[in-house]
Amino acid sequence: MATSTLSEKINTFLEALKQPSTIKALGTLAGAVGWYIEPAKAVEIIMAIQLFGALVNGFYDANPRKSIPVEKKITPEDVATMVRDEITRLRAEKMKK
Repeated sequence: MATSTLSEKINTFLEALKQPSTIKALGTLAGAVGWYIEPAKAVEIIMAIQLFGALVNGFYDANPRKSIPVEKKITPEDVATMVRDEITRLRAEKMKK
């Protein structure tokens, strides 16, 4: 049996919270409990669950750099080459005018 770390468990939990079905189920459950306790508070509880779901979806990302592929680390030599190439391009463009 594979064991997982606490951070993996938290990430799994937060990923589950990002699912619309989970938010709907929590909202329904909280609304039912709120209705049983005090009917006037059911709407407030549902709104709080939906706000929590929006916050999880809006601010949580397990890997914020996953959408930015990095093929290789840029070195100072790469930057110097890019600058030289751009200067050469600009000079050639200026000569055409």
